[in-house]
Amino acid sequence: MAEKYPQLRATFDAMRAEREALAAKVTPLRAKRDELRTQIAPIEAQIARLNEQILAEAPALADLDNQIAALAKAMGGRSLHSPPPAE
Repeated sequence: MAEKYPQLRATFDAMRAEREALAAKVTPLRAKRDELRTQIAPIEAQIARLNEQILAEAPALADLDNQIAALAKAMGGRSLHSPPPAE
């Protein structure tokens, strides 16, 4: 039995072959990427733990910043980052 759409079938088959060739090219790259992700995972876990520790101290740090700012204002408005006044 003859194909109903021979030109469409030929185009379809050519595109499938092209896709398979491209997929074969990309597959080892994906494998390498996945391997790198497994290497990164422990480092990301360490970073997450450090971020938790940093965030735990953030309120105390903000409180100290506010107290320092109040003291700086009481001393004439000079911040810790401002150079000392010229004498």
